[in-house]
Amino acid sequence: NNAYSYIFFQIFQTIFYNFVSVFFSSNIKSLCKNLKLNFVSIPNYPDKKKLKELIKNYDEKDIIFASTTYILKHKDLSIKNPVLNLHESDPKKYRGSAIYFRIADRSDKYLQTTIMEPNTGIDTGRVLLYSKKKNIKNYSIFKIILSGYLLQNELLKTLKNKKIKKNYPKFSNIVKSNVYSFPSRELELKIKEKNIKTLSMCNYFFILHLSIIKDIDKLYSVIKKYLNK
Repeated sequence: NNAYSYIFFQIFQTIFYNFVSVFFSSNIKSLCKNLKLNFVSIPNYPDKKKLKELIKNYDEKDIIFASTTYILKHKDLSIKNPVLNLHESDPKKYRGSAIYFRIADRSDKYLQTTIMEPNTGIDTGRVLLYSKKKNIKNYSIFKIILSGYLLQNELLKTLKNKKIKKNYPKFSNIVKSNVYSFPSRELELKIKEKNIKTLSMCNYFFILHLSIIKDIDKLYSVIKKYLNK
């Protein structure tokens, strides 16, 4: 019962991306090679012992960014390294998946993303950094998604000169908002009734266009140009 536009979005940004990016050398493995970054594929989330094996000059102050489709366990988060991840909104307002559908449904005027120190809950960890706010009034869901990419990219850059001190597993005082799952067909129709666009076939092909770009600066330049149309 998921929203059709969400299903197609996932197909294009994962299955099709994994297929076409190989031919254009724009997949993660190829990007790492171009940037002279070490790329390793392993079957399980690494523990401290494995990290030391994989990372040259491993340091417990190194930041680990974890982007997963499941909630990390206590043993994964208990290593001495700071473990961080990105969240597509302010978790005090929205927690869970595909938040951009909820943002569109509520006609939020601004979008703000965060960098968090996750815990074993769903987006209930410590918020370290907030992105600047972007005006998304009258934006389609696709434009909200692209705006999130831009905000998160800029937010990541701010980490360069910051010292991150590990806080986990100390208690976080975050206000718990509702947890949202994948958008339903009912929600999709409700959004369309408000004359808010979801994702069109042109948007899906634009995703493929982004998938073949292997220059990071060009990627975000193309996204900015699209948003300014």
